[in-house]
Amino acid sequence: MNSQPARRGCAIVTGGESGIGRETVLELAQTLDTVAFTWQRSEQAAGQVADEVRTLGATAVVSYLDLAQVAEVPMVVADLLERCGRPDVLVNNAAMAYSERLLDCRLGDVRRVMDVNFLGHVFVTQTVAKAMLSPPSRGVIVNVTSVVKDRAVAGSAIYASAKAALSALTRAAALEFGPDIRVVAIAPGEIATAMNDQEGVDVCTVARSYVPLGRPGHPREVARAIAFLVSEAASYVTGTTLVCDGGLVLPLPGDGR
Repeated sequence: MNSQPARRGCAIVTGGESGIGRETVLELAQTLDTVAFTWQRSEQAAGQVADEVRTLGATAVVSYLDLAQVAEVPMVVADLLERCGRPDVLVNNAAMAYSERLLDCRLGDVRRVMDVNFLGHVFVTQTVAKAMLSPPSRGVIVNVTSVVKDRAVAGSAIYASAKAALSALTRAAALEFGPDIRVVAIAPGEIATAMNDQEGVDVCTVARSYVPLGRPGHPREVARAIAFLVSEAASYVTGTTLVCDGGLVLPLPGDGR
């Protein structure tokens, strides 16, 4: 007799071919029957993730999405929804790194960072939320922000501004979409991903004196926190941000904060 609960539900994850997105796709595939995700950098990596999803017993739906092409986002997401069905979960994860001192920023770069890290997600959210609000109205949206929105780092002005905007979107959307849709955010700290030039690093072998837990985080640790936020265990949580940073934002003795 099979004691495992029946799988149900569909999740959409942007930027699911690597890093936090990949681990989130695989984490959600353990409990949901369909996981749809987008990719932008590597079709081969996306295919490998899709194979892993199927190995876990879930259906994988994959689509290319370049969030910098903001005008095309609603059409691409609508096509994804037609293929995967009614969404229960959306994880706005896709992002691009950008580090440049404010005096040296160029308009084209700033626009792309804002499009990929914020504006594109506005229209992913809008399109998916409309589907979630169709009867029976329900859903959970998770926005992946960053602790740099609250902890200033030289060169992070534009990236941090985009993440701060995504955090503000989280709070406003929670007000607009409640009580049917919960909207929450998660703010990772230093995570061992390609964006931080640490893909595949064994985090237990890397010392970080400025992090109270003493090391970077593994993307799987962020994915597990996201899985909690979309679960019934977090059913009374909305409009707020869960910080997943090993204590990075905490003041350390002698640092003057």
